[in-house]
Amino acid sequence: MSTFPPQFLDELRLRLPLADFLGRRVRLVKSGIHTKALCPFHQEKSPSFVLYNDHYHCFGCGAHGDIINFTMQAERLSFPDAVEKLAGEAGLPVPTTSPQEREAAAAQARGFDALLAALEFFRAQLRGTALQYLRDRGLDDETIERFMLGYSPADSQALITHLRGQGFAEDLLIQFGLAKKSERDGKLFSFFRDRVMFPVTDRHGRTVAFGARILPGHGDGPKYINSGDHPLFTKGKLLYNLPAARQAALDGQPIIVTEGYLDVISCAAAGLPGAVAPLGTAMTEIQLQLLWRLLPAHGGRHVVPLICFDGDSAGRTAASRALDRLLPHLSPEQSARFAFLPEGQDPDSLIRTGGLAGFQDILHQAIGPAEWLWQRATAQQNFSSPEERAALRRRLRQEVAEIRDGDTRQQYENDLNARFEKAFPSASMQPERSGWQKNFGAKNSGPLVRPSAAPSQSHADLRKQKLLLMTLITHPHLLDDAQEFLAHLEIADPILAALQQSLAATPTREREHLWEELRATGQAETLDTLWHDAQLRLTKFAFDPARDEDAAAFVVEMKGMA
Repeated sequence: MSTFPPQFLDELRLRLPLADFLGRRVRLVKSGIHTKALCPFHQEKSPSFVLYNDHYHCFGCGAHGDIINFTMQAERLSFPDAVEKLAGEAGLPVPTTSPQEREAAAAQARGFDALLAALEFFRAQLRGTALQYLRDRGLDDETIERFMLGYSPADSQALITHLRGQGFAEDLLIQFGLAKKSERDGKLFSFFRDRVMFPVTDRHGRTVAFGARILPGHGDGPKYINSGDHPLFTKGKLLYNLPAARQAALDGQPIIVTEGYLDVISCAAAGLPGAVAPLGTAMTEIQLQLLWRLLPAHGGRHVVPLICFDGDSAGRTAASRALDRLLPHLSPEQSARFAFLPEGQDPDSLIRTGGLAGFQDILHQAIGPAEWLWQRATAQQNFSSPEERAALRRRLRQEVAEIRDGDTRQQYENDLNARFEKAFPSASMQPERSGWQKNFGAKNSGPLVRPSAAPSQSHADLRKQKLLLMTLITHPHLLDDAQEFLAHLEIADPILAALQQSLAATPTREREHLWEELRATGQAETLDTLWHDAQLRLTKFAFDPARDEDAAAFVVEMKGMA
């Protein structure tokens, strides 16, 4: 049995896309919607080794598995050795195993059991008013069964009594979000009460959380509530309906990002099984990566997810946030399109009133990120003054600078330059310059590409600041005493300063969660660069959580030098 935490192994697989990894070891060729290769584990003349999005299978010799299995088979390594080798490639610290961690792994297994038992309980309770509500929303019995929908009784003790009878401890129910303890009298009560239940599964189809909708006329609480983060579930790392969407992508179906559970279910019932939804949060970097992993290239053309949020101000705000998260990752292989619904509509209501054809018409009108970037910047403004046009130019320049891929960034510069010239032809009366600089890169406006360090900053100071940031990330409990110092530390390098600001603003004090929080704020590339810096790694305490005493002494030293 593996002693590595499941979340660590999932993160390892996420950071090392299987296609990229195998492409460095075998020659991959497209065959229909699949990718094939000559099997590296036996001799063959025609390819029978098929690559799927998260696993491979050889129809000749039966070799089968994921990236860890491949490393074990190809390099004849044990499971722990293969994991450690891959973690080094991914820049992911390997968690040490201890009796406490083994105990935590056992508790997680028990958590899966408790959540499954809760799911079965909720499904058994679906009848009467709750069942009729779902049928009134247009869901037939097959759809209700497919999505494992249920109902949590209004009785705050019903689920707890049921799970106690199956041997689950109260602390376990609290830990995995099924129950809470009253602050008034300490009595345990069910977190979900009198609500339609939507189970959330992980990448492997295991129930890890729930979403819940209040029934109409049954109180004035929030319409939806969701499980909080716990050892088996982090909202920003999953998408609702992810396992079904993975199969839909393999079948050539579009991947559509909607806002809610019923939107996903309505899409699937109408014949669009590739619909997914964030889990009560704005789109995260990890969720975008999940989407791109679902959609490999077909015939040399990269298919992109369609982001289709509700047709109201909140929906457009969500689409705007998704664009902000998307920008740094845009590349020839990674993009998206945005579809905007009519005011007051969501995918569920539009499909129920206009049918599948009406919804598909909206999807066919989806726009790319460049168009959405322009529309967002110019909406409801006329830019009649030079100052307003200058502010627009500055805003667009700053946003495009977030794109890390150089070729893609250049194309966006050219595209938005052309849009600016077309919209404001009189604003182009200036000495002839080329490309983006002509309208967006005014002579004294500063470089589009941020320098890696200010010229006045010494190499030694820069190295110490890098070490400080990595030390605090590796030993985040030191942030409690260093928070004020970090917030006021002057870092001239703009890239490091951005990481400093993200770190100072992040409340997380758990090392693994902190790393992901920082990546979610757009710091993934900076983190990876620091992690792989051979010179920095000579200072071991900055990368080794076990060297806590040396790390604390270094932070004290840095504070004394400030």
